[in-house]
Amino acid sequence: MSSLPAARRFPFSPKKSEKSPKKSPKKSFREAADILIATQKANDEYRKKRERTTGEPYSAVVEGLTGAQGTLAVISALLAGFAFSGLTAVTPEDAERVHPTIAMLYYATTTVSVAVQLFVCVVCTLLEQEGKVARGLAMARASDAASSYEYEEQLKGWYGRQEFAVFRTQIIWAFVFGVPCFAISLAFLCLLKIYRIEVALVCFSCFAFVGFLMLRYILWLNEMFRVGVLGLREKFSSPRVSWTKKKEGPEDDEKAKEIKND
Repeated sequence: MSSLPAARRFPFSPKKSEKSPKKSPKKSFREAADILIATQKANDEYRKKRERTTGEPYSAVVEGLTGAQGTLAVISALLAGFAFSGLTAVTPEDAERVHPTIAMLYYATTTVSVAVQLFVCVVCTLLEQEGKVARGLAMARASDAASSYEYEEQLKGWYGRQEFAVFRTQIIWAFVFGVPCFAISLAFLCLLKIYRIEVALVCFSCFAFVGFLMLRYILWLNEMFRVGVLGLREKFSSPRVSWTKKKEGPEDDEKAKEIKND
């Protein structure tokens, strides 16, 4: 029995399993690094192609426009503060010393000026904050080209809405008409606080004339900007803050799908 082969002695003995060759850690790390580098190159190529077709990212445009509205917020806050300080400085004796119509006009113009400028200040501050947050989120998505492109398109849908553009235009007009109202309130304040009637009339005339000039030249500058830069012919119309995007080709769609899958 000992001379028989091993296969005949143990016909049902299991065969030895063939072991698969183990990959070295260096090779696995090299493959992962190659995949990461290839993905990064694909993202860079896609981003460069997108920048060539669309130019500056829309989030940068939103940041610039909302930053300009933030400047209006600062000016409106100053005007509202000055007007409210003058309102609190008037005593009942000052109001009784002049004609009731003058006191009523002062209270009306000052209240309207404070309310309008405060409203413009709060809204423009919120718009500036939202624009900066939108730009920050866009920069956070800059590493992923496909996600960044989708987010930029989402910003176009938010900031480029017609209702939103009309509201921003109304805010600008409120600021424009609130500035001469502030000057008129200062003119009536001179009649209330200056006891010499000659001096009070001179100060009233100066502030009233300055208010008229401010309204005239603000409207003139705004009209030149609207016609020459924004290309608007109708008054109180709002500009479009978007542009037609270039139609994507099949190569761009395939590249975006590849980046998403990676």
